[in-house]
Amino acid sequence: MGLLASAVAMTSDLLPDDGSFVDIVDGEALDPEIGSAGTLVDVIDGNENAVTTVYIVQPNDSVALVAARFGISQNTLRFANGMKKSDVLHRGEILLILPVSGISYTVKSGDTIRSIVNKYKLDSDEVSGFLDYNDLETSSPLRIGDKLIIPGVDLEIATASSSPSKKATKPSSSKGSTANVTRGYFIKPVQSAACRLSQGKHDTYAIDIACPSGTPIKAAASGTVVRVSPGYSGGYGNLVVIQHPNGMITFYAHMLTGSMKVSVGDRVSQGQVIGNVGSTGRSTGPHLHLEVRNGVNPGFDKTGSAWKQ
Repeated sequence: MGLLASAVAMTSDLLPDDGSFVDIVDGEALDPEIGSAGTLVDVIDGNENAVTTVYIVQPNDSVALVAARFGISQNTLRFANGMKKSDVLHRGEILLILPVSGISYTVKSGDTIRSIVNKYKLDSDEVSGFLDYNDLETSSPLRIGDKLIIPGVDLEIATASSSPSKKATKPSSSKGSTANVTRGYFIKPVQSAACRLSQGKHDTYAIDIACPSGTPIKAAASGTVVRVSPGYSGGYGNLVVIQHPNGMITFYAHMLTGSMKVSVGDRVSQGQVIGNVGSTGRSTGPHLHLEVRNGVNPGFDKTGSAWKQ
């Protein structure tokens, strides 16, 4: 993978019991700040072809540069991250990078492999790539909420509103949508009565919850820890990232120094304490910055009814 011009050193290969693995790659040409800013985390769920990379935007990055670096189209990068053509990248943002030009598709009620193939008018080569990237056969059943990679589909952003990937960043009431899968899926990760929502939807995916320093932070849902970054981490401070079985990813930022209780590759259960509230990184006071990628952040619902009760 062409990461700028300098050498790239593999710092960790973790091989969990189920055969899946997470690679953490650091490039010397990337931002050398403490907290491995610029780290790439490859999230692989049982199929080594279907790698979704979590990438932190570096100074001078652009959509064109990042897309070229990973060998994908600019539309693919924009589509996977809910971006418009006019959007620009900002240092410290986290992007999801698909392994191939195409789209990420969320399985809905009634979907079959044949219906998806017909919907996107895939030719025989594209069908083979679709099956290969998702470790499927033509007769394989699909589960609502699963994320599929469809190679070769490069939709214009102006017409992307019909895709579940685009809808994943905002609530939707359509049957089988990611919004419905998300609602009631996550518990509130900080549950002290002293905590309050201090900032609603911002940075597209996030909310902030102000809490006393040291308040326990719990995993919002079960999953696998794919990143643990002590330090500044591009402004996130001490950061934990968890990949969930339905394809969603949660970010827990600004944790108290020395409080992170998990490591990359750990399997965590819903409600398990993963750290404590702090004020590290770019922060003006103790709070939890919670992001949800590939799904709807329950904190966007001001009534509080989207959290699992």
